[in-house]
Amino acid sequence: VPEQMAALTPLVAKASAQGRGQILATSSAGSMESEVLLGIRDRGRALHGTPGGAVAYHEWAAPDYCDPADPAAWAAANPSLGTTILGADFLESQLSLNTPESFARDHLSKWGETSQLPAVDIDAWAAAGSSKTPELADSGVWLAFDMDHYRTAARLLLCAKDVRGRVAVHVLAAIDNENGIDEGRFAQLVVEQADKWAPEAIGFDQLTGEQVARIVEAGGHRTKRLPLPRYAAACSILAQAVRDNRLVHDQHPALLADLSRAVPKDYADGGWTFSRVKASTGPIAGAIALAIGHYLASNPDDSDSIYIAS
Repeated sequence: VPEQMAALTPLVAKASAQGRGQILATSSAGSMESEVLLGIRDRGRALHGTPGGAVAYHEWAAPDYCDPADPAAWAAANPSLGTTILGADFLESQLSLNTPESFARDHLSKWGETSQLPAVDIDAWAAAGSSKTPELADSGVWLAFDMDHYRTAARLLLCAKDVRGRVAVHVLAAIDNENGIDEGRFAQLVVEQADKWAPEAIGFDQLTGEQVARIVEAGGHRTKRLPLPRYAAACSILAQAVRDNRLVHDQHPALLADLSRAVPKDYADGGWTFSRVKASTGPIAGAIALAIGHYLASNPDDSDSIYIAS
């Protein structure tokens, strides 16, 4: 904290006057609460390209528009990658053990730029709710699912165009269990619903849904994941659709709660993804599944998405 840093200054004052004072600060990227780190970062970036001076600032970070699972992004943020100090197998293990937010911060040097307000206008979302089942257009349906990193929440949504051109959203399953959700059982639930609805494909987030997707594929259904740039676009498209009243939903309380907790996190120039203010605030699995499902239903012929054949 700033007070602790201020307390350290007298310890190096004399040495500094004799030309020997030096403070070395090393860290991964911080969050918006990291006051000292943010101050050092901002000062260092402002001095970039300025010769001389009393501050040397070095920053290694992955490109803003990158997939956290891309080894090229790992190399950009980790100069020691490929040496005895750091191996790709370690980062691969961390990718599966950490939340996307923490992995990007700790291993890709992505600073947390999280806002405190929901990314989707909650009042507009509430106004789009309907107790009546909308008449669907004959253009196919899409499923989308997500599980939170801690496997305590899982959501499965159905998205399709209705006859008025809106994307209709229906929650097929919303499971919460603080003791953990069995991935195999949830995957079987997804398969059962896919058998019933015969979707064009089933969307998922690779970082949290890969294992479930593999089981679903083995059940004879095609899955589809969005590369990170497409997922970021999907989040923005969803927020705009809610504001423009181009969406209708079944008023499920779990989805409302997830959206209320989902805040925007800058990930690229003009782009953002869903995040949480704090891990303790609860899951946002419904928001992630909604962004993916809404995008697929809105852009069924999108060639930049990645299909995984069953």
